[in-house]
Amino acid sequence: MVGDDEFRSNLFPWLTLQAAGCRIVRVPTGPAGRTESLLAAIDAGTTLVAVSHVLSNDGERVDLHRVRAASHAVGARLFVDATQSLGVLQPELGSLRPDYLAVHGYKWLLCPRGVAWLVTPHHHELRPLHPGWTSAVDGGYFGGTPQHASPGAARCDTSPAWLSWIGAGVALRLMSRLPAAVVEEHCLNLARTFRDGARHAGAIPLGAGQPSHIAVVRVEDPDRVRRRLGSARVQAYLAGDRLRVGFHYFNNQKDVMAALQTLSA
Repeated sequence: MVGDDEFRSNLFPWLTLQAAGCRIVRVPTGPAGRTESLLAAIDAGTTLVAVSHVLSNDGERVDLHRVRAASHAVGARLFVDATQSLGVLQPELGSLRPDYLAVHGYKWLLCPRGVAWLVTPHHHELRPLHPGWTSAVDGGYFGGTPQHASPGAARCDTSPAWLSWIGAGVALRLMSRLPAAVVEEHCLNLARTFRDGARHAGAIPLGAGQPSHIAVVRVEDPDRVRRRLGSARVQAYLAGDRLRVGFHYFNNQKDVMAALQTLSA
């Protein structure tokens, strides 16, 4: 099971399994939001629920603990993509314990592109798509037949992009020193201030359910907003009439005001 509006990297891989005979249920997001839509669709025939903690198209934060409880009740596994939240929000992964957790580092973890992780206790079920020298434990010898395959999920490792991982090490050391609870509260407050100001300026905040550090609003004059974003040197994403802004710990109220001024008449 997967949301019909999921990010394509968490949608297309599942759809390809249909060729192998798997039944993929695509769940449309209803007016109550993504969490409620998924909960209503989970039933005894569900074997796995794939969900992003936060999607950038509307900024809704899925209640992972409720989805975890519902999937566990029917014996289904939970696949979580935390790319758009980890580094700002605290999904309480220790108590959530998803069956599969995937995250790319180039978003809110501030890592270079080319760094990603998959964490799972079900490593014995994983089949490497591109086995190579990193897939085996062989005492340091990289030629010939390996003595034995990696016992854990490392069997699915591929040769790393070395420069990306050097940068990731620096970024993660920085992130680990930040007060996680303070980071989350700070970013959520900035996003809340933006949504309130955008509504006052005539924009329409999008997304049902629990909001996140990503705020998405519908604007009346996208071309004008795009010009003003450029003039104000505000980095934001505008697709059609949807304006998306996201806030990290290094942002402040001045950044919020600069973004809101692009919406003013």
